[in-house]
Amino acid sequence: MEYRKETGAYYIRIDPGEDVMETIVKVCEENHVFGGSFQGIGACGEAVLSTYLPTTKEFQDHVLTGMLEMASLTGNVTKAADGKIGIHAHAVFSYLDGQKISTVGGHLTKAIVSYTGEIVLRSSESPIGQRDDLVPGVNVWDLGRK
Repeated sequence: MEYRKETGAYYIRIDPGEDVMETIVKVCEENHVFGGSFQGIGACGEAVLSTYLPTTKEFQDHVLTGMLEMASLTGNVTKAADGKIGIHAHAVFSYLDGQKISTVGGHLTKAIVSYTGEIVLRSSESPIGQRDDLVPGVNVWDLGRK
């Protein structure tokens, strides 16, 4: 992984074998980023997309392998209640299904880069907190807490 900062944004190149989510967390930790957003593209060999099931309040994982084009990655960075960096990301991957191009997308839990990942991370001026929202049962932004 290599990155540089320019005018409030971090340009991150993720190398083969590295996890997209872990890399974003590492850059945030090294630069004390506790609020922001990111977007990216790349190619992965393995990814885990998760679907939140409100009835059980759990995520169901869907493991993908093969040549996966990360056509779109978007997410945000927050400061979790335990003081650690929280990452919430969604991604869309395209892949060949025979001769047909197919796509799949959802909540991104893991993505291992096969060729490269290119991410732009923009940090907020101050931390964005999290709070548990009782209706969906997941963490949501707490814009009053830093």
